[in-house]
Amino acid sequence: MSDIESQRVLGAGIPRTGRLIDVGATYGPAIRHFQAWRLIMPVFLHVGIVHLLFNILFILHMGLDKEIKYGRSNFLMLYFSSALIGNMFTVLMRPCSLAVGASTAGFGLVGSILAEILMVWHKLDERTRNMYTLDITIFGALMILLSYGQTVDIWGHLGGFVCGVAVTCELNKNIRDLPHWFGLVKDGTRTICLGVIALTLVRVFLGLPLPMGCA
Repeated sequence: MSDIESQRVLGAGIPRTGRLIDVGATYGPAIRHFQAWRLIMPVFLHVGIVHLLFNILFILHMGLDKEIKYGRSNFLMLYFSSALIGNMFTVLMRPCSLAVGASTAGFGLVGSILAEILMVWHKLDERTRNMYTLDITIFGALMILLSYGQTVDIWGHLGGFVCGVAVTCELNKNIRDLPHWFGLVKDGTRTICLGVIALTLVRVFLGLPLPMGCA
């Protein structure tokens, strides 16, 4: 997810902000006028060919196994709910920014993968645990780097990640021999997602606890 309020100063290759508003970028004041489609449309919008190709490769790499494992309907639920919560978290935290991109959904897939690994962690041998620990450490460092910077929407990434964990826990809740912490994480991430929805609606439509303050 790219934050266009920051990116527009870069010039070449970045669409004009007016054009992005027209085609459906996430933007708090527009959502206040009941343009709810802006909470999903940014998944299909990107600021340039590099941004688009990176997200395509990232999501294909993360998502193909998910569709095979959970089926198309559950995969689409995971994908678009992560995008929705990620975009709502962006509106909650930075309502005056324009944001586009599919990385909210992509980080939902990251959260899903991490949840799956941790759910079977107690069943893994030491060698496999060490391998996953190294993979998670390297990948986590990469994700932090990708989420850091003026042009990156870290709130959208975080919201998508939490939703990905929540949906994956829900899809796996009937599996036998789940770890003792599973129920707490499932209920906790679901509560966070519901809280993001409620707080975003309150801020956008009621201006509480802080008005959006967009020019």
